[in-house]
Amino acid sequence: PVDYDGKFRGPVTVRTALSNSLNIPAVAAQYLANPEDTLTLLNKMGIDYLDKSMAANTGLALALGVEEITPLDMVRAYS
Repeated sequence: PVDYDGKFRGPVTVRTALSNSLNIPAVAAQYLANPEDTLTLLNKMGIDYLDKSMAANTGLALALGVEEITPLDMVRAYS
């Protein structure tokens, strides 16, 4: 993936990555977290319509929002 402006910034803080909506740090974090483990955590948080078979299809793109999660589901997960 590339960021919207096509620039590579090198190592950045999480704060900078989030505030600038950078894709590369998000994908790197997803790589370290493992897509299947991320889906397991989402299932534990109540977002159970995403299953592990999706990890094979979406892979690291999961970090970029390729799967839809409703705002209501996000509220339930954080509560």
